[in-house]
Parts: sequence; structure tokens; C-alpha cells
Amino acid sequence: MEATPGGRVVVDWNTGAELTTAAVKLLEGALLEGRRFDPANQPFALRHHSTVRVHMRDALLGTLTSAGFDVEVADEDDYGAPVLFVNSFRRP
Repeated sequence: MEATPGGRVVVDWNTGAELTTAAVKLLEGALLEGRRFDPANQPFALRHHSTVRVHMRDALLGTLTSAGFDVEVADEDDYGAPVLFVNSFRRP
């Protein structure tokens, strides 16, 4: 977590080392060979890594909102990953 200049807290997370390593190795191999993956037919490790990150984002969003925080999903194009902004706390 980190704070932004506007006072929001940025919440980011990672998958476990084994899953992250498998996804990175696939991407590195593809880059070295000059190939791309079809988004509709990605290798299991890459697809699973992405799915876990999105589901974790959604779980954290629901949990923080339920606890009374004002939370929004950041633009993935700006961060390259699922990220949340915690703007403030409000009484539930």
C-alpha cells in the first residue's frame, strides 16, 4: 500500500511466487521469440494468474466497502494491474 499526493491509499497485491514466476517465464519466452499470445487462448498459468488477481481485487473491494471505506477501482491502463484506491472512511 502507498498514499497518493491526494491522500488516497493505493492497494495492490500479488499472487504467490510460484504462479507469478510461471506467468513471467511464459511472457519472457514469448518476448524472446517475438511471439504473442492469443487473448482467447492463453496458456493456463497466464490465464490463471490474471484471473486470481481480478478475483482478489473484487474480494478486497467488497470487504473494504462493507467495512465502511469509500473504494474505487483504478484504471488498469494506468497501473497495468488490478489496483484499488481507498479514498476515505465512512460510517457503514
